[in-house]
Amino acid sequence: MNVAGGRYEEPLRIVTPIALTFLGGWDGAFTGRNPRGNPGVVRAIGPEGRRDRAWFIRGGDISVTIDGFTLADGDGDNGDYCCGGGGLLVIVDGGPITLAVRDTTITGNQATDDLGNSGGGVALRALWAGGSLNAAFTDVTFSRNRSNNGGGLYVDGPDTTVSLTNAVFTRNRAAREGFLFTPGAAMNVALGATANLVNVTMVKNRGRVSVAHVTHATMNLTNTIVWQKRGMVPTDLFVEGATGVPSVANVDHSDVGMVTTSGGTFNDLGGNLSVDPRVRSDGTLRGGLAPVIDVGTCTGAPTTDFEGDARPSGAGCDMGADEFVP
Repeated sequence: MNVAGGRYEEPLRIVTPIALTFLGGWDGAFTGRNPRGNPGVVRAIGPEGRRDRAWFIRGGDISVTIDGFTLADGDGDNGDYCCGGGGLLVIVDGGPITLAVRDTTITGNQATDDLGNSGGGVALRALWAGGSLNAAFTDVTFSRNRSNNGGGLYVDGPDTTVSLTNAVFTRNRAAREGFLFTPGAAMNVALGATANLVNVTMVKNRGRVSVAHVTHATMNLTNTIVWQKRGMVPTDLFVEGATGVPSVANVDHSDVGMVTTSGGTFNDLGGNLSVDPRVRSDGTLRGGLAPVIDVGTCTGAPTTDFEGDARPSGAGCDMGADEFVP
């Protein structure tokens, strides 16, 4: 389905088995496409005139691709289903769901009214009714989203795998008035899920517990930056879970600030740093002196960065979503 750039207010619901591809960023004549410069902007308004989540997917035997959109100012506290995902909520119910999101910005969404509302930007949930969920986010920015649990992204379920490549998490928040434990300002991976992060940047997110949180789940980080100035959030990576499903973080050629483990396991696979990466809030590196330049691994790294620049551009691959071009 080709979608012209512009603003759209109709919430989209997919609740039956189907395969759909949405390509945003087309000009009005559908002769050319510029998904980054002219995206389809979805600011959903529900039937009662209130803010709604932009996209809702529930069921099984569903395959959806979202490419070239901005999901903005959605509210996961409204709409026809609970449990978060102000920009996008995916619920697996009895069958597999495959999701691909590319060249998309997820910004200004929230899910804060109830403690069960998780994932201000996106919530991927495969815990309750069974079935598998495989999601991939490529060249996606999560910014200024807010939730009680997983400000930008929340993922759960033992048959859930999410892959993030060239993704940026910036200025997301995990906070709820009167509650001290609001984990994962950028993201929380929980309850058996697996998250694979390659060349991801998390900077300037705010919360009361952590930037990235692993709760009875597995997070694999390669060429990834998880960094926050102290005072904005207590720890950068929190791995917790003393009983039941183990919590594991496998970290390879990444720049991670403070790490906290509480019953979880942090595996240092080598090539890691713990220094200020000198990254701007938009995910770009601050000049040629950034310590993450040329010190990542090119094994498994994408051949371009989140802006489309070739990787590597120097002696080696950079950590994070941006590849510095001299």
